[in-house]
Amino acid sequence: MDFEALLRKGTSLDVEAFWGAGFLADRYRPGGVSWDWGAELRPLLGTADRMLDMGTGEGGVLASLAPLPPVAVACEEWAPTIPAAVRTLRPIGVHLVRALGSVDNVSANPAPSRRGLPFADGAFDLVIDRHEAFDPAEVGRITRSGGTFVTQQVGSDEAASVRALFDLPLDQPPGTPMWPPRSWLPPAGASTTYARSACSASSPTSQP
Repeated sequence: MDFEALLRKGTSLDVEAFWGAGFLADRYRPGGVSWDWGAELRPLLGTADRMLDMGTGEGGVLASLAPLPPVAVACEEWAPTIPAAVRTLRPIGVHLVRALGSVDNVSANPAPSRRGLPFADGAFDLVIDRHEAFDPAEVGRITRSGGTFVTQQVGSDEAASVRALFDLPLDQPPGTPMWPPRSWLPPAGASTTYARSACSASSPTSQP
């Protein structure tokens, strides 16, 4: 398939509804990290009573972590993924709430204009967040005293490998500090157990 044909195919896709970039299967290899999300979480899931998964997407990652705590809640804001999340999570007893984690990742300084999460104070003893924007103040509010917040975020230089493929300048210089900054984590009144970062590069395949 020549470049013009690929361009026509790409511009014809409804990327609003084509969640997960499935059209890139066999064409793109995403970079990986040195840890396993499930392996990190399973010991915590085994001791939690009430958990929240922020930004669950289509729910597949959360479902892969089963068995889940007695009360498991997931939130997702992106409308095209809601039906898939319902189909995936409802059969395993997860309550799905349509809600936005945060307009964007924000600092820990309070801002009255922020949109809050629709959950009571101290509602969860475990909050997990894989690539969803979050507000530290809100996460702190909904997590009970002594609870745990686990997040895996995409770094500020996440587009570097893709931009390099097109000979575009980098958004962030090499060696940019870990994002989000450790000073943002965890919510007020808690302590950081550990933090890690990984650098990995995505690459295209030869598949047209």
